[in-house]
Amino acid sequence: MNVEEALLGSKQSFVSSISLAAKEARETRYWLKLLQESRLVDIDVTHELNEINDLLYLFSQVTQSSH
Repeated sequence: MNVEEALLGSKQSFVSSISLAAKEARETRYWLKLLQESRLVDIDVTHELNEINDLLYLFSQVTQSSH
């Protein structure tokens, strides 16, 4: 949602929305790691963690090039 919103606004709004998307991705990564390390359930979230890391890399590249 934040990425979609970023496409509609000004440059400042774009950077703000992408930064918020990155923050939410980091929070999701935290909860997935906690789930994985707790071993409360037998779910492999390695793929999802890799996807989040890829997104975080892209978000950082986009925000750095926008400054």
